[in-house]
Amino acid sequence: MKKFCPNCGNPVEKDDKFCIRCGQSLDNSTELLKKENPVKPSKKFKLVYWLISGIVLLIIAFGCAYYHSYQSKQQTLKEISKMSQHKLAGLTIVYAHLHYDNLAWERTYDEALKGIMDVQRYKKYNLHGATIMAKGNNYVYVINNQVVFTTNKKLTNKQSELVLSDGKKIVGRVNTLNAYQEVRQHKYAELQKIDRRKDMYRLPLRTAAIMAALSHDSEKNIQEEINFNYKHHEKMLFNDENGEYRLQLGADAVSGTRFKYSGEDLIIKYIKPQDKGAAIDWPTKTIRVGIEDLVDEYYQTVDQKKFVNSLANKIILDKSVNR
Repeated sequence: MKKFCPNCGNPVEKDDKFCIRCGQSLDNSTELLKKENPVKPSKKFKLVYWLISGIVLLIIAFGCAYYHSYQSKQQTLKEISKMSQHKLAGLTIVYAHLHYDNLAWERTYDEALKGIMDVQRYKKYNLHGATIMAKGNNYVYVINNQVVFTTNKKLTNKQSELVLSDGKKIVGRVNTLNAYQEVRQHKYAELQKIDRRKDMYRLPLRTAAIMAALSHDSEKNIQEEINFNYKHHEKMLFNDENGEYRLQLGADAVSGTRFKYSGEDLIIKYIKPQDKGAAIDWPTKTIRVGIEDLVDEYYQTVDQKKFVNSLANKIILDKSVNR
């Protein structure tokens, strides 16, 4: 067995009295270092070591994956619980695009991507000649006067079911949470785009009412009637059935203007005065005007904006107007 200097570790011979490197005396030394062959671990020991290491790594990996999944689900639930009426409509539109080959829903999807999305809530609505009624705590949500979906507002969004229809038939049903998870995975960019652009073509309600009236009446008449009603605290804007609003500036029917949002247009109805006959027999005229065209005509210059805004701010809303 080879020996070494206890001071510097240099190899020494059995009969050496001094270390030739450091000069350490080797006489009567009981501290000579002995180098023994190291014991090598067995193959079985190595196998157990790697097996345990692998199990520990798997536990850590599964733990991290579970934590990430849990955090992601909690974030999803948080986003759904705070989802507005418009974003819920956007979710329904994108989900329908993913699953259903339906002309009405595809048209609504194309319009929503352009920022054209009007959503209104009812208990009963007539769409394309069919009356759609919401049962119990459900409500009917009408999008662009083309498609509808219903959901239960007493339940949280994660618990409720979306029922999609084109007014003629039920297109499909889906849990809101499941729909959101699928859209988030496949078409989340479209959902965000719709949410960002939803108000691009949406005129403020009072402004739309003034422009609807201007489409068939003179500035002077409208201004006089609004100022009179405002002075006497008379309500002027009402929400009638089927998404129609009514700007009522006088006691007779001729003084009323009905309008409703329809995608990028306003559908406007008014009674057209005639030279003959009683007012009750005068015909109702219906026109469809693009919102952009109305803006170009009545809301372009500084003076036009000032005039429209001054009248719009004086319109007193009836309690039926919930927007």
